This record gives sequence, structure tokens and C-alpha cells, in this order.
Amino acid sequence: MNEKKKQSPHSFWKNSALSSGGPFEFETYRFFDNQGADCFIDSQYDRFDEEGDSKQFSFDVLADFNHQESNILTEFLVECKYVHQSRDWLMIPWTKHDMYRNLHHCFLFDDLGSDNIFDPDVSLNYRNNNLFNNVPVCAKGIEIGETGNREYNESQLTKAIYQIGYGSIAKAFEEYQSKIFGLGDFNRKLMRVPVILTTAKLKVLKPDVTLKQFLASNNDQELTNELPMVAVNNVGHMEQTSYAARMATMFSAEFQLSRGSLGQRLDKAVQVLDTLNKTDRLGQYIIPSNILVVHYDIDDESHQNLKVLVDYFYHLTMKQMKFDRAK
Repeated sequence: MNEKKKQSPHSFWKNSALSSGGPFEFETYRFFDNQGADCFIDSQYDRFDEEGDSKQFSFDVLADFNHQESNILTEFLVECKYVHQSRDWLMIPWTKHDMYRNLHHCFLFDDLGSDNIFDPDVSLNYRNNNLFNNVPVCAKGIEIGETGNREYNESQLTKAIYQIGYGSIAKAFEEYQSKIFGLGDFNRKLMRVPVILTTAKLKVLKPDVTLKQFLASNNDQELTNELPMVAVNNVGHMEQTSYAARMATMFSAEFQLSRGSLGQRLDKAVQVLDTLNKTDRLGQYIIPSNILVVHYDIDDESHQNLKVLVDYFYHLTMKQMKFDRAK
């Protein structure tokens, strides 16, 4: 009778450390730090309930690229999900007709209160770039095991979506808090980039595959396309919209108590708050409808999938700066 090979103490320690996500978070932090960002691990934020009581949450890495010449802050909010190499994320796409809908709602372009708004070619038409031409929008993702393993898990991705979604709301209100009540610059614009980074391979189900073909298949290549990045529906979007509206109400109440001391900042503050109190505008500035999921290839020392994102948002910064100077 064959007995399962006993795991060595170091193997147990190593696997425990990897499962914690700590080494992956540190490598992600180190990547953004090497790119010149101001980085923070375990970026914490408060989430408030309906009674106004708060509970602390966090997402894994915050990376800020502050381009002072253009007065634009590009903010990457990253949730890292380390997945064992025997497991993939099976991504279920929207129908063929809707596969590429609302991709631009993955990223948030916030120019509230600024005298210089975003160029529409920056805030809306970036998805026409080759980087995003083949990025499908998926309804959900399921973590599945290796051949013969029937276990599956939706919780990893769903948890990451909620952490990033609420984190995005928190960072937005921190910015407004600074601009209205502190020393923040109303003219500073933000590009907020929520990202779920995973070591899992992203296997997108082919749009036309049938259950009969699935049963008759010999390998997953017949059924899926492996992609470096996909967008996934923010399943918490409605809940997060209600929460952001509640936050806007709390924020407005604080503003009413302080408006007499705002001086020259008052008109800008009113403009920002009027927009925040329109629920249909919250998704434009604060809450992503979809979230970008990026595969992290452990063997790729250049970390190309992340590098192209950082380079592309730098390109958008330069494009916006040119637009502002031409006005």
C-alpha cells in the first residue's frame, strides 16, 4: 500500500506562507516601487454601517504615481490572489454581442472640482487601444482544480471584487475629504485603476461552446481561450452604489457644519457635493462597473502584464497634459 509522502517542515512552512498571500503581495509592492510609485502594503480603510459605526478593511497594495507636472495622480488599487499552480480561474463571458460592453467602466477618471476636465480621448476612448481590444467582459469567474479534482470555488474572486470595490469608494472619499476640508488641490485629477492580480491562469470559456462539446472534449484548449487579462462584472455594484450614496449623505452633513469656515474653497466644495449626491454619477467617478483581472506569470521576471498597464496609464497622463496645454 502506497502511503502519501510526508511533507517536510520547510515545505509545510513554505506552502503556508504562500497561501497567506504575503510573499505575493511583497513582490507586487516591489514591482510598483521599482516603477517609481509611492507604495503601501495592506492599505486600510473604514467601512461604515447604516448607524455610522465603522469597521476596518483593507486591500493588498496601493501604488500612487504622482505626476506633478500634469497634476495627475494615477492610483493602482491591487488585490493579490495567490492560487496553487494546479488551479485555474474559469471565466464565464457575457454573450458574444455583449462581450466588450462597458469595458471603459473598469477605470475611474475623477476630475470633480477641477478647472481642467479629462480629455474624452483619455477618459472614454482608451479602450480602442490595442491593449484592450481583446479583453472580454466576464459575468463571473470560478476557481477550478486540476484534472480529476471536482472542487471549485467562487469565493476568492468574489471576495477580491468586494475588497477592491469598497476600497475604491474609500479612496475617493479620502480625496474629497482632503480637497474640501484639508489642503488638497481641487485641480488635481485622478486616474483610479482597480486591479485583481492573480497567479491563476485565466481560462475564458469560448462563447459558442455547447454542453455537448464540453462533454466530448479531450482538453481545455478546445473549450477555453487563455488570456493575460479579462474584465469581470462587479457583482457588488448595486450594494456599493447604495453605500456610496449613504457616504455622500454623511459627507454632506459634515460639510453643512463646516461650510462657514471653507472660505474660497466653498464654491468648489458645493460643485463636488452636488455631483456626489446624484446617484447616477457615482459610478462615473467612484465605483467600477467591471474590474480588471490580470494574470501574474511567476516565471516572467519582467512582469509584462503589469508593465504594459503602468506604461499605458503613463501614456494617458502625457496625452492629458498635452490636451491641457493646448487649451
